[in-house]
Amino acid sequence: MKKITVFSFSEKGNRVNLEIAKLLSSDAEVESSLRSEDGGTLRERTERAFRGDALIFVGAAGIAVRAIAPFIRSKDKDPAVIVIDELKQHVIPLLSGHLGGANDLAESLAKQICAEAVITTATDINKVFAVDSFAKEKGIGIENPERIKDVSSALLRNEEIGVSISPYLTDIFPKTLKLIPKCLCLGVGCRKGTEYDKLKSFILGFLRDRNISLSAISDIATIDIKKGEAAIRRFADEYNLRLSFFTAEELKELPDSFSFSESDFVLEKTGVSNVCERSAVKRALELGSEGRVSLLEKKQASGGMTLALAVFDGTGGTEGIHPEGEKKDEAPGKNGRGSISVVGIGPGSSDKLTPEAENAILKADPVIGYRVYTELIKELTKGKTVISSDMRKERERCEKAREYALKGSRVAVVCSGDAEIYGMAGLIFEVCISDPDIDITVIPGITAALAGGAVLGSPLTNDFSVISLSDHLTDKETINKRLRAAAEADLVCVLYNPRSRIRKESLREAVEILLEKLPPERISGYVKNIGREGERVKLCTLTELPDEDIDMFTTVFIGNSATTVINGRMVTRRGYRQS
Repeated sequence: MKKITVFSFSEKGNRVNLEIAKLLSSDAEVESSLRSEDGGTLRERTERAFRGDALIFVGAAGIAVRAIAPFIRSKDKDPAVIVIDELKQHVIPLLSGHLGGANDLAESLAKQICAEAVITTATDINKVFAVDSFAKEKGIGIENPERIKDVSSALLRNEEIGVSISPYLTDIFPKTLKLIPKCLCLGVGCRKGTEYDKLKSFILGFLRDRNISLSAISDIATIDIKKGEAAIRRFADEYNLRLSFFTAEELKELPDSFSFSESDFVLEKTGVSNVCERSAVKRALELGSEGRVSLLEKKQASGGMTLALAVFDGTGGTEGIHPEGEKKDEAPGKNGRGSISVVGIGPGSSDKLTPEAENAILKADPVIGYRVYTELIKELTKGKTVISSDMRKERERCEKAREYALKGSRVAVVCSGDAEIYGMAGLIFEVCISDPDIDITVIPGITAALAGGAVLGSPLTNDFSVISLSDHLTDKETINKRLRAAAEADLVCVLYNPRSRIRKESLREAVEILLEKLPPERISGYVKNIGREGERVKLCTLTELPDEDIDMFTTVFIGNSATTVINGRMVTRRGYRQS
């Protein structure tokens, strides 16, 4: 039942308030918010009411505008807001005329109290099709409501305009308004006690990889023995999805025409050979009409979790689907090509690996990377094809990734830290320059400058530079020029690749260049093996750096004139000017 709050501010307004509340109470839960000290301030009462479906103000429009202003969010989230004058002459919708239903409520209420509904939305007064009203009437979600104005403006100019009605988030037109029909059922299976964050990350990544909107999901379905699975219930609650459970016998009754993926292991554990696909189809058949149901996405498994999608009623759009409803058998990328995710895995510890990076690795086969980095994520690559090689083989690894993607594979190329900062992202784009049909996704990670800075304290509080001392990609003259520029500009300087077995003197030479401008006692520090076994951190002066135990797996930090030591930590002051 809808929740409506009616506000009033005078004795005459209170009488109108109670009259309106009585008229609406048969179809809604109505609260009369009369002016009183006990009910809190108008701001507090308005904030509470904004969690409901509609607010009606009896009184001046200005009072209503000032009351609601702090709480307005967006077209698809705001409740209906209406103003009625104390004489009951005019009923004026102020907010959420279409999606929130303010216009309809105003017209209905005006008829009941013999007043005039003052409708101001351009599409209504010009009798032009209102796409948001259409979506509300049909129960269709709007993925990007900010585009509603573009469609309405074009229609008011009598121009042709296109709208996408599909569960797929596809930009068909230069400015695509994406209407999302609730036409999909998500079948879920998981091990007992699955962590919520892992299930949530898996589901959202599964949908994102397929360009499917979460708004297209109407239901989650699974087997009845999962009724107590907290992760499934929590996801359904968080995203306001219906949850259906079926017995093994009910799932086994489904026709074989859906070509379910069968598993003897699942059969032994649950009594049915497939949970996620059968559950999705079973619920879709209950919701669909005339049997227009198909298995849109077959079982996808990861870490003891399985997902599948079924589409019902033929409302799933045509993007990627045959007229019969069967999904095209094509690779995950464009035009049948595969995809490459360039993944930053952070400094190496699992707690600093982002959920997005983990999902990309779990869904990929093969996984390609420098030998040290693939070893760091070996728990995520069990059962996968792993292609690893030594340093200076970067282009070869990128060529291998391109080769697999052209065959239709979903590839992950892993980099330590971030995928862009001295990572493989730029090189992947270069290698694939003649292959625009390969989908390339860059997944950021926590780079060494950020992870190491956090260990030291907060050396990167203000402007800073990041310079690699490796002359493998950048010539030495350019590196030296950048060092001098950083010192001249008084930037905190972070040095990557400070020393190697071949470049034994590179750090010492860099320090000598910095000392041309910087004082020898400049606060510095370094972190070795950030986030990994054997992590070591130390503060020192600039002149002491060359004699420290520093190698390729060490990140060096050189402070600026505002850097100090606070309780043993390296900190660069904020630097705000005092007024």
